[in-house]
This record gives sequence, structure tokens and C-alpha cells, in this order.
Amino acid sequence: MHRTLSLSLSLFVSALLLAAGPVEPSLAAPSVVGVHVDNPHWQTREQQDAMLRDMHKAGVRSMRVPIVSTPDSGFQNSIDFVRRAWKLGIRTLANMPPQFADDVPRRPALPGSGADWPEPPMSLARPELMRLRFGLVLAEFERSGIELDGIEVGNEINWPPFNGDFALPGRGRIFDLKDLAEDPQGQRLAAGLDRYLRSVEVVKELRDASRLNRRTPIILAGLVATSPTNPTPGSPLDAIDLRATIRYLRARGLDQLVDAYGVHTYVGPGAGVDERRRHLAVEVFPECAPAGSPEGKPCWLTEWGIPLPPVCPATGDSERAAAARSYLQDFARYAEAGRLQARYWYDWKLDNVPHMTAIHRCGDLTETGRVVAVP
Repeated sequence: MHRTLSLSLSLFVSALLLAAGPVEPSLAAPSVVGVHVDNPHWQTREQQDAMLRDMHKAGVRSMRVPIVSTPDSGFQNSIDFVRRAWKLGIRTLANMPPQFADDVPRRPALPGSGADWPEPPMSLARPELMRLRFGLVLAEFERSGIELDGIEVGNEINWPPFNGDFALPGRGRIFDLKDLAEDPQGQRLAAGLDRYLRSVEVVKELRDASRLNRRTPIILAGLVATSPTNPTPGSPLDAIDLRATIRYLRARGLDQLVDAYGVHTYVGPGAGVDERRRHLAVEVFPECAPAGSPEGKPCWLTEWGIPLPPVCPATGDSERAAAARSYLQDFARYAEAGRLQARYWYDWKLDNVPHMTAIHRCGDLTETGRVVAVP
């Protein structure tokens, strides 16, 4: 959700915001904890440096950052931001999207739907451009002595905002494995997943040949939490079931290429503790397995968040902080089982883009931020 909030973020927190105790000390915590930083490459140097100082002051140790080329500087703005963060002791989960030709045809946007920008079809991704461009980026990191926390290839490839193979408008349909094999639209989506996998192969080859980052985990693009048991009839956006996406890719060699699966979740309205735990078990973490398991890979929760209206000061944040503590108890159980290795809160900053989930608002860290931003 680098360029806009998804539909799920437009939902307001209600019954889920229940008071809860602190994380049980007997339970494990994910080994990597951080925050997402939204599109810093579009900010001025002064804005970037102020944000880095705030994160350093707050004790943030890891950030998830999209590595994006801009017309004026290519990837250099993203590289420099990561470099300056490294000097402050803030490590990076680099989110590198599949690469496309500059003149690739893009599926038109559908304003107001969540897919609010033109998006290239995943089936037209160019692995050779990934080799060229990410190769240059990784070489710059290596020259600067930067060891990444992870390399996440792409973002939310199982729904329309980040995959132009989806038709717009949709019908709120959730595609499953059978659809990917037999349905004409599903087959088109499957072709895009096949091409995505070629980009992951390139990233692994580059990672394996690197000096400092040879052991850096490669993460499957953070997937939107969907399942056939949770259809959204009437929505203009379709999606591929999270479980089906992973199983389709696993059948084509995913587990030989990645070290973890990236998944995303946001709070829905009116959900109590039992509903939340069902959501995590059925729609977010069903394919997550301990490292070394033949059943799959561990998961990285590369986006999670609880919405709060974008106002100053952050009124009502004590309720959100209580809900976050309750979530952390559940995450700790998945971590203790070896199924969850990392979590990144989305998003850090409110000032430039009014994200409902931001935890640094109006010049200060919120109560929720103090709960979720650091280990």
C-alpha cells in the first residue's frame, strides 16, 4: 500500500479496540520488529533527515522501504535514504518491485476503488530489467557496507492495486487454485504469478552472489489476507486467495527461492477476539510454517496496522494501543511456534500523507507507536 491506503484501511476500528494486558513475558517475540516508511523518495532531503532523526530517537531498529526509481535521480534517492538510516543504526527491509519497461501499457486506474493509479500487468514484468536495476541497487548497498534485514520482492501482488493483470472493475471475487487453472481470468492471473516468480529467481541469484547480503532473507511479496470464506460481493476489486497464491507458487518452486512469505493484515470493524484469531489463523497465517518444515516457510508480517482518524492530536490512541497489545499477544504465539519471524507496522508518519494507521503524528510518537515500533 505504498501509494495509497487500501479499502481495508478505510474501515474504522470499533469493537476490536478492547483493553488488553501486556504481552505475556513467557511468549516469544518476532526476531525483527520495525515500521514501514511510505515513499521517502518523493520527500525532500530535509524531510527525510527529520524522519530518520525521529525514528532514531524513538528506538526504531528496522524500516521497510520501497526501492523506487524517480525520473530525476533513478534509484539514488532510495539508496541514499537507506544509507543514511544505516549510519544511524536503522536497518532496512528493502521492498523491490518487479521491473517493467518504461513504455509498458498500464491498466487504467479506477478512482475511489483502492486501485487509484494505472498499474502494469504482472505478466509483462521483465526479469532482465530486475537483474540490471536491482543488481545496481544491491551493488551500491554492498559498497556502502549495508547489510539488509531482508529483500521483499513486490507488494500485494494478489489484488488489483499492485497487479495490472486484474480487470477493473471486478465483482469482489476471490480466485482459488481451480480458478487459476481453469477460468480465463484466473489463467491470466496465473501467467502473471509465473512471471513474478522469474523476478524472484533473479533476486536470489544476485543475493547469492553478493558479499555482505548472501544470507539476507528473501521475502515473498506481502500478500493481502483473503480467503474464499471471506468474499466481498459488490466490491470493485477481485483478489486471489492468499493460500491459493502461496500454494500455486510453491508448486512452481517458490520454496527454493524465498526464505519467508510476506503477509499483511489490518483491523476490520466489529471484530472481537475470537473473530480476530480466526482471521489470523484462516486468512493471514495459514501457510506459515517453522523454518525447515516441508509444509512451507515462516512468515514476515510486512504490513499490519490499526486505523485511527488522521487528526492532531491522536485522540483515542489509548484504545488503539490496547488493541495493539492484544494483537501482540497473538503474534507472540505464532513467533513462539516458529511461524512468524518479523512484523512491520504500517505506517510511520502522518504529516505528508494522512495515513489512518500512522504512529508518528504532529511531531510526536503516539502511545501505539511506543507499543509497536520497537522490540
